[in-house]
Formats: sequence, structure tokens, C-alpha cells
Amino acid sequence: QQRVFVGDMQRFNTVEIRPQTRAGDILDAVARQGELKDEALSEAGGWMLWEIAQEFGMERPLRNYELPNEVYASWNSNTRMNAFMIKRTPLAAVLARNAIPASSPTFGGYIQWESKRGKWTKRWMELREHSLWLCKNNTGKDSTFLCSLSNFDCYYVSRLHKAPKPFVFAVKSTDNLTLFENPADYLHIFACDQNDGSCWMERILLARSYVLHKERTVL
Repeated sequence: QQRVFVGDMQRFNTVEIRPQTRAGDILDAVARQGELKDEALSEAGGWMLWEIAQEFGMERPLRNYELPNEVYASWNSNTRMNAFMIKRTPLAAVLARNAIPASSPTFGGYIQWESKRGKWTKRWMELREHSLWLCKNNTGKDSTFLCSLSNFDCYYVSRLHKAPKPFVFAVKSTDNLTLFENPADYLHIFACDQNDGSCWMERILLARSYVLHKERTVL
């Protein structure tokens, strides 16, 4: 039995989450309990189950075919800070099963990368081969591999973060932190303008959807 919050941390339902339970199954279960009424404007998007990673101050929507039990297993069992929450998002259409791209998306642009805590560096970032690469400029020379979306996903940074640009997002491993020799490899934080940030989020999330479909066959 697992608490699943609805809309905020004040209201929750208790749902049984088995190893084979998908995020969409949890939405269906809570809807049957009468909780997911059309109380918000349609512009707010569809209902999705979110991972609220409070220990890192970030969150992301789970695709309806993802397994929340795997997400739960990646959490730090000592802190018990994280939670599942159902809320609306325009990303529901982007992350739907029928929106999985036929090929892995590519993208590139300048971002601010938090190379060390509190230290931001301007870098050209590329999304290709469902991986992220950093370069000093847009020639693509001397590119440095950052992470593969085989085991990383994209997150909104929800905690107030002192950053040089208004939109802050992150890519974080979907594995447990204990598997990393260097904790700095577990999480990467970026900042950019709002429009660029929305584009980055959408492309990275779609690339991860592609990987889940092709490599892990979770559908």
C-alpha cells in the first residue's frame, strides 16, 4: 500500500502498487475512487502520476506505461522524503504512448550548466543518440559525454535554485544513488530561458520515451 497524493500534499489516496503496476493503472484506480474530477481548466493538460523527488527538489511526470515500483526502488529508503502525486500537465499529450517518436530526437543549443554546486558554465549541449553531450561551442569539437537516457530522465527543478537563467531543469539517474562511485555523475542541472527550457524538456523526455520503447520494451 502506497500513499498517492492528489493535487497537493494535503490530500491522498492509498493504492496498492505491485511490481507490474503501471502509472496508468494508478490513475485508473484513483479515478474510480472519484478523485480525478474535471476541476481544472483543459489548458492545464491531462492527469499524470508524478515522482516528487523532494530530497533533490525536483519532479517529473511518469509515462502511463512506466512502473512506479521501479521508481520507488530508486529512492533513498532512509529519508522517506519522496512521494507520488497526481496532477495535471500539458506534457500528458507529449508523453502519451501514441506520441513515442519513430526515431530518437536530436536537439542543440547553449545552456548554463552547473559544473559544481553554485558554479555555472556556459556550454553548447547536444541531444543525439539518446544521450547528452557538452561542448565549449557549437562546432561540436571536443564534445564530452554527459549521460545516456537509457538510465537518466528529465526533471523540473521545483526548489528555489540560484541560477543565471529563469528556467531550471535537470537530468537525474533513474537508478539508486548508491550505485554511483562519484555522486556528481548522478545529477546534472541546467538553466536557460523559458522557451528554450520547454524545448529541452520536451526533446529529452521524448528521447527517454524512445529508449523505454526500443531498449527496455516496457510497453
